[in-house]
Amino acid sequence: MARINDDEDCQYRCILTEKNNSLLFQPWISFNASTVRPECDTIEVKCTENDKTTYEFLHQQIFRRQPYNPPPQQTPGKPNVHVILLDAVSMPHFLRAMPNTAHFLKNDLGAHFFKYHNKAAYNSEPNAFILYMNKLTQKLFTDPTEANIPYENVEYLDACADNSTYIGKLYKDQGYRVMINEDWSVQINRNCISTDGDVFDHSSFPYWTYKNEKFPSSFIVKSTNLTGRDFYHSNRWRKYCHDRHLIMFDYIKEFVKSYNNEPKLSMTWMRVLAHDNRRDIFQYDDDFLRFFQEFKNEVRLIQWGT
Repeated sequence: MARINDDEDCQYRCILTEKNNSLLFQPWISFNASTVRPECDTIEVKCTENDKTTYEFLHQQIFRRQPYNPPPQQTPGKPNVHVILLDAVSMPHFLRAMPNTAHFLKNDLGAHFFKYHNKAAYNSEPNAFILYMNKLTQKLFTDPTEANIPYENVEYLDACADNSTYIGKLYKDQGYRVMINEDWSVQINRNCISTDGDVFDHSSFPYWTYKNEKFPSSFIVKSTNLTGRDFYHSNRWRKYCHDRHLIMFDYIKEFVKSYNNEPKLSMTWMRVLAHDNRRDIFQYDDDFLRFFQEFKNEVRLIQWGT
């Protein structure tokens, strides 16, 4: 990152995440024409000239963490694991909307489609706790004559605790590098306390949370769509033609390249892609196909959700 115009005054600051999933803004740092590499994943950049803003934007990268000290005991052949979940997309919908991607996953990557699996809870957050922690957080009924299925209060589930069943922590304890990649976070780690260890190395939470606040047009479109709403959450930022899924793909790619010789777990949850408009995903079939073709040797676990 470098300043282009010598007359501009440019600054950047890192945006981090605190344990309670609130944003932590670091001090602004000035930089000149020489290249700088901020030591964080989410960076806000602002430039001014003659008291006028000439540039203001948010950027995301993978800033590589230092090697574990001491290095964890490595088990030969540990596979890299990548979970990619499309929110609000059923299996039949995926097969109809993304036939090219589905064909490649089945015929080139050997994917198995579980056609008759349903979601286990009402919406995204409780399904995330089931998927990532094996914890039911909603009251469900099996049969009118039977007892309720046991469930837990989400406010007491600490993903970072020593006895946590959170998949991120389980993999981190085995020496994996862990990344959370969500464009509308389910905040499964929101109850982590300050004395807990970090359960991930990288998170897109600061990037998407602050971007949605700083640039509302990147998140909410004020126009009536097929759902009848007067606004909806759009996958595309029309002003810059930025598609969220492509930014999330780039985050995965950089994560993979940054830890080439270490086992990796990435958990990507695309909530905005089709949440408010089911027809949106048809146009992205080739984007997903190209992503999986590029990382054919990297992908091992694909989880498609509803």
